[in-house]
Amino acid sequence: MGKEVITTMTCRAFKRLTTYRKSIFKTHKEYKQSLLLYIENSGGEISFEITDLNTKEVKKLDKPETGKYSFPLERNHKIQIVIRSKAAVGKYLIQKKLIKETEPNIFNLEENRKRKSFKAVRFVNRIITRRPKIRFLKEQFPNEPIVLLSNHVGKKAPSKIELFYPRDYRMWGTHEMTEGCYGVRQYLRTTYFYEKKHFPKWIARLLGTILAPFVNAYYRGMKLIPTYDDFRFMMSIKLSLDAIDKGLDIIIYPEDSSEGYKDNLEHFFSGFAALLETLYKKGRDIPVFVTYFQRKTNTFVISEMMMYLDLKKQYEDKNALAEALKNKMNSLKDVK
Repeated sequence: MGKEVITTMTCRAFKRLTTYRKSIFKTHKEYKQSLLLYIENSGGEISFEITDLNTKEVKKLDKPETGKYSFPLERNHKIQIVIRSKAAVGKYLIQKKLIKETEPNIFNLEENRKRKSFKAVRFVNRIITRRPKIRFLKEQFPNEPIVLLSNHVGKKAPSKIELFYPRDYRMWGTHEMTEGCYGVRQYLRTTYFYEKKHFPKWIARLLGTILAPFVNAYYRGMKLIPTYDDFRFMMSIKLSLDAIDKGLDIIIYPEDSSEGYKDNLEHFFSGFAALLETLYKKGRDIPVFVTYFQRKTNTFVISEMMMYLDLKKQYEDKNALAEALKNKMNSLKDVK
């Protein structure tokens, strides 16, 4: 047995936590705070003591399993985390973050279809939007959930999939799109119009402010799973697993569009590979399809079906897999 190792961390809760997410106007709302710990435990003898140094309240976790743990916090209180572990027994990874106690804006399919405003906008969009053609290179979708990877082409591919996709699904989207009108406005102004569409900053700010209430209303009706670039991505995986268990497809746009949307895709993020690997570890080999939306011919060209187990045998790691599927998607660009 190894000797006991003690590690201490401290953090302080925010003095004030407010939001303006209710509307584009400055509507004030106070939120509670939580300390969110994500713990990855490989089986070691580990214990945690979380102490509120203001109230001296102590909470303990003995041999916690890998997962997410939340502890309510009082405003401006100081928190101490003491970790005791046996150095020769196991390893652990801990990440801490102060968060607001809010749930992601996820709606199920039945609730979406009952939203009158969403149904009305969707009905009009289906009339005025040109229905895309679909070309399968080989077999069509099987009678089971799939993971579909698509290019973005700005808003064209996601909007056409939302309007005409023939199966029930959940779509991945950046978390700002699920965080209310304020989050959508910031995303439109800074990320979409300025960084990706390369509009002048004043036009991006103007369009983002004007369109935010309408875009937010539409996003609220879509079936988005928020994605993150930190440890909260575990929540994206969990929500995706829940959707697949309900028989829904998962649609992902893995291209790196930080410099704009390009016809020839240059880089894929590998988050989808983490989802496929998690499913594999749970004993599920799920079909994967790649599609490329050709805007000139208004056609989704869909690749042959690939099983993750076969892909896993061919490629050493998730980055190699992401590169291979990026090349596969690019190869569909000129298919006629």
